[in-house]
Formats: sequence, structure tokens, C-alpha cells
Amino acid sequence: SYDNSTRTPDTEDVRFQILCSMAYGVKGYQYFCYWTPSDDPNTTLAKSAMMTVDGKRTPIYYAAQTVNREVLAMDHVFLNYEWQGTYPVLAEGNAKNKCFSMLGSPLTSHERISNVKSSEDLLIGTFKDSFDNDAFMVVNFSDPALDKNCRAEINLKGTSKAVLYNKGVRTEVEAKNGKLVLEIQPGDGAFVVPLQ
Repeated sequence: SYDNSTRTPDTEDVRFQILCSMAYGVKGYQYFCYWTPSDDPNTTLAKSAMMTVDGKRTPIYYAAQTVNREVLAMDHVFLNYEWQGTYPVLAEGNAKNKCFSMLGSPLTSHERISNVKSSEDLLIGTFKDSFDNDAFMVVNFSDPALDKNCRAEINLKGTSKAVLYNKGVRTEVEAKNGKLVLEIQPGDGAFVVPLQ
């Protein structure tokens, strides 16, 4: 937190930032601010960073530790794919999202996705591996502080199953007639690998 107006991030906030970055193909990330600067009248920090001035771990440290472990549990899969672009999707009933309107070159569709319906705005990062297989990083793009779960229905061409990585856990799910239904918690997302 800083300037006494921006909230201190919790686990959902940290996860949201990392997953949104992954939807844009990042292969590494770092945190700022790790160590709280010393008491300096020119410092705008109002609260501690991950570590206090005297070296004690704060809740932000443990939030980052949790998210790092989740990413490490699936990075061996994610890093096999190359980012192709990011497809922002407005929730049903939303006419615009000011964050989406600032994007330079967003995808407006994807050859593998025939339709998307969502209760909240989504970011869908699109990826391909060296064998031309698709994967998608699907992120609930509502502010985690609003505590809005997202129900997303993604119709995928040529698949009836998918592998999901959510919070580092791998599961296989049905996509009957290509319809993949995701229940995405606030600040969360899933890396989706469609199976043939």
C-alpha cells in the first residue's frame, strides 16, 4: 500500500497480477517492493512491503510465496508454449472495459474458439507449442476486491476434454460438444490445454 489510499495486496491480488501477466506471455516476474524502505520523509509508502524495515515477513510475503508455489507447480507445462496474443472478452451485458480500450493490438477472435460467454470480463492469453497445439490462460478480469466469481463458457473447436492447471493443480475436465465451463474465483484463472 502507498499514499494511504491504495490497499495492501492479498493473495488474490498477487495472483491476479501474475496471471494477467502470464496471459500476456511473461516467462518471469519480480516483485516490487520487497523490502520496506527505511523511514525517510520522502518515502510515500504508508505500510510495510513484503519485508518490514527490520526484516520481518508480512502477509504480502506469504501471499507471494503461495502464488510462486502455484506457478512453479505448472511452469514446466506453461513454458512449453509461446504466446500468440491476448483476447479480451467482455462479460455479457458489458459494453466496455476501460482497461481493454487501452490495449494496442488485442485479438478479437481465435480460430479454436467459436464462442465465449462470461459473467465477468475475461482475459484469454493464447499460446501454441512447437507441435502447433493450442493452450489458453483464462483470467477472471474483475478487481479481486469486488469478490466476483466468474462463470465462463468457452466453446472450443475439435475437443471434448481439456487439462486445466488452477492454483498449480492439474485436472482433466469434460468439454461436451466442445463446451468448456469454468468457475473462476476472484483474482484467479486457469491454464487450459485442449485435448484432441
